[in-house]
Amino acid sequence: MIAKKITSYFGVLLLILFLCGTNALCSGEITATRSISDTSVDAGDTFTVTIDFYFNDQMTGPKIEESLPIGWVVNEVDSGDAYFKSSTTKSMWNWNSDISSGETLSISYDVTVPNSTTNGEYSISGTASAYVPDSQALVEDDICEVSITGDTQVTVGEASSSSSSSSSSSSSGGGGGGGGGGTSGEVYENIMKKEVESVFINKGSSSKYEFSADENAIDYVQFTGLKNSGQISTTIEVLNARSTFADSDAPGLVYQNMNIWVGKVGFATSDNIEDPVIGFSVKKEWLEENGLSSDEVILYRYSDDVWNELETSVLSEADTCVYFESKTLGFSPFAIAAPAKEETVVSSSAGENVEELRSTSEPIEEETSTPVESSQSSPGFGVLIGIAGVIIAGIFITMKGRR
Repeated sequence: MIAKKITSYFGVLLLILFLCGTNALCSGEITATRSISDTSVDAGDTFTVTIDFYFNDQMTGPKIEESLPIGWVVNEVDSGDAYFKSSTTKSMWNWNSDISSGETLSISYDVTVPNSTTNGEYSISGTASAYVPDSQALVEDDICEVSITGDTQVTVGEASSSSSSSSSSSSSGGGGGGGGGGTSGEVYENIMKKEVESVFINKGSSSKYEFSADENAIDYVQFTGLKNSGQISTTIEVLNARSTFADSDAPGLVYQNMNIWVGKVGFATSDNIEDPVIGFSVKKEWLEENGLSSDEVILYRYSDDVWNELETSVLSEADTCVYFESKTLGFSPFAIAAPAKEETVVSSSAGENVEELRSTSEPIEEETSTPVESSQSSPGFGVLIGIAGVIIAGIFITMKGRR
């Protein structure tokens, strides 16, 4: 009897372990963190979501699934090697590959809030999952699934609050969050290209964000973290014209305008980071066309309502580009520029020479022109007199003959 009860209990225990085996295996095996570029937006704004998927063991077939409020539009930004699929309320990323222990997968996507959205708090939730190889699982290809942690709430408020928040970020040195359609406050039509990269910030370690888009002259942003800040995103907005936050154009001949935002508002300060630098490149073709040398290139930062020249140095040269690095005290609108060359005044000088020649030459032609005109008019008058004389003489002879 006792043996039968023990057998029954053992069977139940095995069943429980079987049913719960997936959760037990998932403990610490995978984690996923969500970072939202701006958690306070307005209706009609666009913000960027970045998810980093960490693997502490070998896995296969990973997947990320995100759930958003109905009507919020998801646009793919960077899915890596994943297959992306989106529906009305869910978006999914699937990888058909094996992942080794220690690897990280990252995705980013833009979310546009409908103009009809009412003010309030909205949630974004999601899961990350992967299959455990059969050699590690109780059953073949057991699935491991966890909830995505990190940012989950987005507040939709009035336009005035968002604008003031963005404006203050441009002058305080803090990041403004990325935004292809207005999360930073930049006009959507003015954004040529946007790149978003995320890096885990550790205290005392140098963190480097690298960018590779052809349209983007910024190659990297680098600084040392003073705190364990976790996953922080940096956004580059390459602009068609000067930034919305700048009241004037950068001095000189501008190569490219851009906004650079690091983290959320107030993050990129001396309390959290130190020794921030920006690496960028300029094409030699542009320098040659404008008669410029690499030593004349400057990176300007707009802060405190003025354009400030940053300490800029040449790092190296390649066949087509020159690479530079500048030190900065914060992040806001920037412009790569060089002094404008003075225009050549050859035509103006020539005009001055002509005027000088006219003023110093003797008016010989003017003096001789009058006699010429008089001599041309005098013979005509003499002919008339001659004809009149002939007529009078003829009349006189005729009258004499009659007598």
